[in-house]
Amino acid sequence: MLDASALLAYLQGEVGADRVRAALVEAVISTVNWWAKIGLGAVPSGDHRMAQITVGNVSEEVLACLEARARANRRTLEGEVRHVLVRHARRCRIEDFRERTALLCGLTAHSRQSDSVSLLREDRAR
Repeated sequence: MLDASALLAYLQGEVGADRVRAALVEAVISTVNWWAKIGLGAVPSGDHRMAQITVGNVSEEVLACLEARARANRRTLEGEVRHVLVRHARRCRIEDFRERTALLCGLTAHSRQSDSVSLLREDRAR
């Protein structure tokens, strides 16, 4: 049985990912445990340092669009730019996550799969 931490290490390419990959062929994985731990938006990003960037050569049209978005979303221009950057970065991370998940599904295609609905019902009945 692989726990969510092992799957998370594999999906994020962390230390031990190779050992988890080797175990996936015969592993039993609880999808309830997996999604409870690493739901799509909950994949940890790792390093939490903040950086400063300067962006030059932004057209007036793009600036006006960002300012309008900022007003509509009740954010400062800096806050709106940060929001756009974070959303794009997360989308890239989610695409990587989906690729790794597809690989994981391929590796476990012939393994016994659990029915998350029945597992949830059993857990709630306790």
